[in-house]
Amino acid sequence: MPPVPTARLARTKKFDMGILACLNRFMEKLRKRVLIFAVAAPFALLFVAWLFWFTGSICFLQATVGFPCPACGSTRAAVLLFSGQFVAAHEYMPLIIVSLAFLAYAAVRYTVFFRTPFSKKENAVLLIVLALYLIVYFVRMIFLFPHTPPMIMNDGAILRQILQIL
Repeated sequence: MPPVPTARLARTKKFDMGILACLNRFMEKLRKRVLIFAVAAPFALLFVAWLFWFTGSICFLQATVGFPCPACGSTRAAVLLFSGQFVAAHEYMPLIIVSLAFLAYAAVRYTVFFRTPFSKKENAVLLIVLALYLIVYFVRMIFLFPHTPPMIMNDGAILRQILQIL
């Protein structure tokens, strides 16, 4: 077997070192994110448990103000969707499939590309999704609020309790 030229061998070593350096940076960023999540998650769970115990809702907006939020019913819709009840899931949250697709895309993009800025196309898609959410929210508020779940008023909301005391 003929000897490998030293210039080619040096390029290969540089390339290998570049990949290793990239993997090391990736793992270091991943470790930091896992550490932040491990520290923040218990506090977030305690806060959600306190909200539910005090107001009967895990949604921050509904627990504090009493009105349903634009994503109201998403958790129940996702559970229904994953159990195969597509029509019921659509009744609870018409945009559940769009929501899950967007969350999956964002999770993959965030873990793979680590906070690179969104492109103009991604920003446009995000604005369209947000506009759809607002349109669906206003339609649901007009036709379903306050008599049809999940678009119901939370009587245990913090603001309502404060106003009753005053």
